[in-house]
Amino acid sequence: MRLKLSHKLGMIMVTTVILSALISAVIISFNTRSAFMKLVRENDIQTARSIARSLEAYYDQFGTWEGIEELLENPFRIMQDHGGMNQMRNMGPMGSRFQRGPEGRSLFRVLLTDEQGRVIAHTFEEVPTDQLGRHVIEEGIALYNDGEKIGFVFVGSMVETAFGPFQRAFLTSVYRSILFASLIVGLLLPIIAVFLMRRHITYPLKELTEATHRIARGDYSVSMQNRRTDEIGELAQNFQQMTGELAAADEWKKKLIADSAHELRTPVSVLQGNLEMMLEGIYPINRERIQGLHSEILLLKRLVEELQDLAHAESGFASYDLKTVDVKALLNTTIENFRTRAAEKSIDLQLTLPEYTVEMDADQDRLKQVIINVMQNAVHYSPEGGVIDVVLYKNSDELIVCAVEDNGVGVKKEEREKVFERFYRVQHDRNRKTGGSGLGLSIAREIIRGHGGNMYFEDPKITNGARVVIKLPISNK
Repeated sequence: MRLKLSHKLGMIMVTTVILSALISAVIISFNTRSAFMKLVRENDIQTARSIARSLEAYYDQFGTWEGIEELLENPFRIMQDHGGMNQMRNMGPMGSRFQRGPEGRSLFRVLLTDEQGRVIAHTFEEVPTDQLGRHVIEEGIALYNDGEKIGFVFVGSMVETAFGPFQRAFLTSVYRSILFASLIVGLLLPIIAVFLMRRHITYPLKELTEATHRIARGDYSVSMQNRRTDEIGELAQNFQQMTGELAAADEWKKKLIADSAHELRTPVSVLQGNLEMMLEGIYPINRERIQGLHSEILLLKRLVEELQDLAHAESGFASYDLKTVDVKALLNTTIENFRTRAAEKSIDLQLTLPEYTVEMDADQDRLKQVIINVMQNAVHYSPEGGVIDVVLYKNSDELIVCAVEDNGVGVKKEEREKVFERFYRVQHDRNRKTGGSGLGLSIAREIIRGHGGNMYFEDPKITNGARVVIKLPISNK
């Protein structure tokens, strides 16, 4: 069975929290025990120093350790009244009453040895040896009488690493608290974490999944409320942008199909109608009729080729044969080829070229195709006796600029971007035979963009017609 992402994240989160709680509990318990051991040892050393005074007073009065076991049962009994035995004060450390364990046995673990480390008396449950080693003796508190060492006293952890009953009870209480806290963390936090994860991660992802299903069905009206600034918010924003681009692409596809069908329908209908008439004997089969059909076929062929060129240019996979091109020479040669056509309409064709060399890395044939397309439009839309001004130069940004301006009807500002759309023609010229297929400028700009440049219309500077500007980098490698 395939697990959902929410289940996987939940299992990872629960496992992580439980392991974290377990590891934290072990580390805290270990550190607590270690720190408590140090605290107990320091306290036992201080207690041993306090006991030492009572033991030294005992030895000073009696001159022997006989009967010391009774004192060890309550080591804080103080000798007063000039060496006389005063009443016993059954007070333990920090002024608390001294306590006894089961069967009245002292819970205060004290051990007394002579100066050689031989055990004299103790209140431990069991001492593993009667003679302490040298390294242990060095840790004890020395006892003196008239400047002579008479023994050593040890308390609790100074001899035995195990904790006493009180310390064990304290650690047991601490361990229970740590265990209880770990259980709360291990049980409560996963619930909270899963809730927050579902709210802030899996639910938004579920929304995105549902949105993708709608888009897959062709529904691009998906709108996601996104107020987040994290990665999921960025994903939702990019998804919304992608949805808009897909909707635009789908609309473009529908429009392209519709426009292509409209443009292809006319020559196909003409061909079909003429052929049917000729087959039925209504139209004679002569050279003039065949030439007319041939013209329609050429028009149809040109339209198909332009569609292929545009699709190839927009696909992003168009290949360009980049070589060093003398743009000034290419422009001059191409313009000269239009002088005859311009002269037929008495158009004054002006060309201004710089004195310096203008070269760039480009596909010469594709670049020539762009110039021809622009010049065809300029000649076509210029009136009889009009003017076409062509200028080439490098601007301050080291870009090659070619501007072609005519004094025709011009292009309105609101249409300057639309004229680069497929099959778009300005409103005053909707006829395909006089206005072209409407693909030339689209193809030209895609070629320029493929060279890293840009192509656009701007306000005319010399005439009152249209001015198209082409900007190209010197190198686009």
